[in-house]
Amino acid sequence: GAGSIIATLDIDRRLAQLRAAEAELERINADLELAKRKRERFEDLVDRGLTSRQQFDEVQLGEQALAQARMASRARRDSAALDVEKSTLRAPFPGVVAQRFAQEGTVVAAGTPVLRLLEQSGFEAHIGVPTPVGGRLTPGNFYSLRLGDQRYEAQLRGVRTDVDPTTLTVGAVFVLPPTAAPMA
Repeated sequence: GAGSIIATLDIDRRLAQLRAAEAELERINADLELAKRKRERFEDLVDRGLTSRQQFDEVQLGEQALAQARMASRARRDSAALDVEKSTLRAPFPGVVAQRFAQEGTVVAAGTPVLRLLEQSGFEAHIGVPTPVGGRLTPGNFYSLRLGDQRYEAQLRGVRTDVDPTTLTVGAVFVLPPTAAPMA
C-alpha cells in the first residue's frame, strides 16, 4: 500500500549519528538548566549586593551561549533524523514491484532508479486499433478485452489522435479491472 517500505539503505551509521546527536542535546539541556539556576542565584545575589555585576554578566552570557549551543545541537539532531528518514524508500501509491534495477547491497549514485513500481489498481491496456475503429470508440464505455486466456470488461479512458507510422493504428487506452494481472 501507499507508504509501505519498499527499500532501505544501510542506516547503522546514520542511527549512531542520531543517537549521538540526541545524547549531545540531552547533555546541553542539562547544562542549560544548571546555568539557568546559577543565573537565578546570581541575580538574587546582585540584587542583595553580595556579588559583582561582572560575575553576574559572565553567568548570564554563559547561559546564553548554552542556549545557542542547544539550537545548534537541535539542528544536528534534526539533520541526523532526516538522514535516517531519507534512507527509507516508501511506496508513493499502492503497487507492485515490476522490475528491480539494482541488486540488494549494490552501491548506486543519488538519483539512480532502483526499481519500477506499478500501480496496484487501475492497470491500463494500451492497444493499437485501426483508425476507423478508434473513431467509433467512446471514452467512458466498457469494452470486452481478451488478455492471454482471460476476458475482461475494461473502460475506455481515451483514444490518442496520433497515428503510429509503423502500424498505422491509433492508441486506445483502457482501464483494466483490479482483478487483471499486469503483463510485460
